[in-house]
Amino acid sequence: MLPVETPLIRRAHRRSSRVRLFCLPYAGAGSSIFGSWPDRFPPSVEIATVQLPGREDRQSEAPFTELGPMVRTITAALRPYLITPMALFGHCAGALLAYEVAAECRRRFGVQPRHLFLAAQGAPDLPPRNPPVRHLPDDAFKEQLRDFDGFAPEALADDDLMSMLLPCIRADFTLWEQYEYRERTPMSCPITTFTGSRDPRTDPADVAAWEKHTTGPFTMRVVEGGHFFVNDNPDEIIEAMAEALS
Repeated sequence: MLPVETPLIRRAHRRSSRVRLFCLPYAGAGSSIFGSWPDRFPPSVEIATVQLPGREDRQSEAPFTELGPMVRTITAALRPYLITPMALFGHCAGALLAYEVAAECRRRFGVQPRHLFLAAQGAPDLPPRNPPVRHLPDDAFKEQLRDFDGFAPEALADDDLMSMLLPCIRADFTLWEQYEYRERTPMSCPITTFTGSRDPRTDPADVAAWEKHTTGPFTMRVVEGGHFFVNDNPDEIIEAMAEALS
């Protein structure tokens, strides 16, 4: 786990950093998935994460069920950190959240990220390709999670553990399956997208469609792996982000 700075923010403080990279996890996950990242980046990049209520050390708290309050809460929490240039990384639902937070920081504070990194997620204005799962009974819902290949089989088989985790995971799916894009002026910061070479849930054309959401440079990278390459193959995306932020 990264050091706890506020209930919402975890940060591996680096005195010599020149840019701060805020990382947002996929649905149902917590900041621990980025726990090893600080040691993988050069000293010029400081890693911070957003720990949303309902997961890990905030498990006893009710998760967000509406996008607006979540985005406004995160944006307000980031305000004290904006004296240092920041970048945002998000995976899957975290990519949509990163985009919404970036847009809100621009609207409220006139600040855009130095770079927006978006993984395993199609552009926000496109209709979803995958059928919704939020209304499925628990057993069928867990089978869907198994098919996503992002949840450990031993965890899915542990009924006591899943009884604690499912409410937050289901809340996240409910929130993001009902996401509605709000048209806005494109960002001007660079956007880099990542897509897995064997990702059955994300169409590369949908990921490439992020290009129209910035007037700045756009890069799309294909990474070896499935939908959860952020867990299975992080080195490739970390190297690309470190290079872009150097």
